[in-house]
Amino acid sequence: MKENSWRFAEGAEKLFPQGDPMASFVSPVPVKRNSVREVWKSGGYFFKFDRRPRHGFGKEFRRACALAARGVPVVRHLACGTTERGACLVTAALPGSVTVEESIRGRAPGEKFLAAAVDFLRLLERAKIVHRDLHPGNVLYVEENNAFFLVDVRDAFPARWFDGFLFSRLPFPRFLCDLSENLSDACVCGLLRRMDVPDPQGFFFAEIRRKAGFVRREWPRRREQIFAGYPKFTRREGDVLFVRNAGPAELEHAETLPADENVFAMAFYLDLLRIPHRRVFCYDLSKKTVSVERAGEAAPDPGRVGELVRRARLAGVPTEPGNWGTDCGGLVKLSVWKGIES
Repeated sequence: MKENSWRFAEGAEKLFPQGDPMASFVSPVPVKRNSVREVWKSGGYFFKFDRRPRHGFGKEFRRACALAARGVPVVRHLACGTTERGACLVTAALPGSVTVEESIRGRAPGEKFLAAAVDFLRLLERAKIVHRDLHPGNVLYVEENNAFFLVDVRDAFPARWFDGFLFSRLPFPRFLCDLSENLSDACVCGLLRRMDVPDPQGFFFAEIRRKAGFVRREWPRRREQIFAGYPKFTRREGDVLFVRNAGPAELEHAETLPADENVFAMAFYLDLLRIPHRRVFCYDLSKKTVSVERAGEAAPDPGRVGELVRRARLAGVPTEPGNWGTDCGGLVKLSVWKGIES
């Protein structure tokens, strides 16, 4: 595909003046960026650029169109092409949407949300969607109509007759396990039962161990990215390293504690394992302090503490029941971190 040439979804070309999406790339706002990729929001569109030679978005674009044709809720992929900035993919912004990861952060999702999540996963299962990277960060949620949408489809496609052997339903119950941070074991097992998992508790506990093993293998690379200010995890402002989503609203009510970098790193480790903890907002490298959620005064529920201690032990995280307290919203969270033990 030659430079400044485009491929459009059906009916999308008329959205852009002279058929050039870059004409709508006006006053863009950065969303995220790394050494080869960057994402910008401009008006009602997202522009994703890739600067690697010979790398395009053709496959991702075709897969999104194929998913939509099969009735799968997916963010509308409007165009792909090449520009002076590199390969480009243009998608429509979905008003009122946030990632599932953001929508459940710090709260227990309600039954309405959970029922819609199960329905969404069952739709993917019925449509025989192969998805190799299904997690709460790759699905958008619109609260207004209680609906879910796939947003990153590089690793998602409808299984055809000759590659049906690639289809696995495992990503769908695993997605439900990823919602478990502020849910009881009984609630998680109930969701898995709705997905026809024969041994819900056994599946859930095995998933905790599986994910913990994966995170431990990945951790040296992830930790390096975290302390380097990699935009997916953190941003650095002088001597202060902020968690990517932390802002003035969080810091205004934060508690500052003296701590070494292990406390900051441990919070990310627990986050990846979906083990609830007092969230860290930033780490001051020069002062050796971290800013964290304030602790609540309510006594934690003993039954809930027992569940979370068991999950932590399944994941290989050393902890004692006395280390669990509440945050200001009353949710039970791990309040002491001693660093990651090998």
